[in-house]
Amino acid sequence: MDDHTKLDLEAALKVIEDLLREQLKTSGRLPETIVTVGGTALAALRIRERSDDVDLYMSEIDDTAIDTVTKKYRAQYGFNFKIDATPGNTIWGSFAIDDIDQSPTVATIEIGDVAVRIRALTPETLYLIKVAADRPKDRIDVPLIASKCSYESLLPRALQLFPWYGDRSAFPEYIERLARSMARDFGRTIDSVYADFKLSEVVLVKAREIHAALESQFWQVLKAMMAANRR
Repeated sequence: MDDHTKLDLEAALKVIEDLLREQLKTSGRLPETIVTVGGTALAALRIRERSDDVDLYMSEIDDTAIDTVTKKYRAQYGFNFKIDATPGNTIWGSFAIDDIDQSPTVATIEIGDVAVRIRALTPETLYLIKVAADRPKDRIDVPLIASKCSYESLLPRALQLFPWYGDRSAFPEYIERLARSMARDFGRTIDSVYADFKLSEVVLVKAREIHAALESQFWQVLKAMMAANRR
């Protein structure tokens, strides 16, 4: 069933066009870089058909324009609709995407005599940051994103982004989760993925310890469930 509260790519681009026109009217400027992220990027890359909101990185944001356009579209998409825009290249708090302005163009919008490029994060970048975010909806999206990339394209992007991971104390936990996800989605062993990461032994030892603890916890829960079923 079609959900009138969700936006496909065409609808999201219409919101972005209105936002840019409003921002030009209120501030006299257009942002140099607009990159779709989150659900909007998934729609742009044909990974998910629709998104709840419009998720954007914009190099310059006018809060008045965002508020005006958000209120306009709530009449169409419901009170919970929002334009989730950020001027920071740290998406969902884990990685600083230092090359975000080089994301590929997925559409062009004409604003007066200016052709504005609308970009989207690559599937590889989306995969890596969604594994980092690790929310329930991200866990659902990760295997879908994997279908749009390959191990051979994802690995070099991972190696490029590793130095941009902000919280180094949480880095081994991320490495364990990423290795587990890539092994599952691309038919590899976790040890082979670890080897391909080419990280320090300190990080890998911690990641393996985390993995061992999770496996132990899994088997304990499974044994408890089996014992309960036999009662």
